[in-house]
Amino acid sequence: MTISTFNKHTIYKIQDLNLHDAEIAKITCDYNMHRIEIPVKLCRDNNSYKEAVIIFEDVQYADISFYEPWGAGIYINEVNVNDGTDIINRLVEYQRNSESFCLSILLNSDDRINILTSKVIYSDIQK
Repeated sequence: MTISTFNKHTIYKIQDLNLHDAEIAKITCDYNMHRIEIPVKLCRDNNSYKEAVIIFEDVQYADISFYEPWGAGIYINEVNVNDGTDIINRLVEYQRNSESFCLSILLNSDDRINILTSKVIYSDIQK
């Protein structure tokens, strides 16, 4: 079982997980706990799937588009990380929070999931 934890200083390592073409079908938001969970299915070389979950803790902001300008799609095209400045500048109370970052997931539909957080956990799901 793989469990990886990322913060602002290590989040660049999420690229090592190779989430390209992972399937996202559901996003769970727990408002009280400031937590978002995204179960993903990753295709293996032999056409089998590995299931995992990406957990965002200490979430301060999230936006998700459902426009599908490139057509319907639920697969990850790319994952980017930035310092979240564009979001933080709109949220005055977080402007002094030096631990936050934004994880941005682009789907093959051209929809984007942006989450401002300070901790991301990736965990394989054993079946």
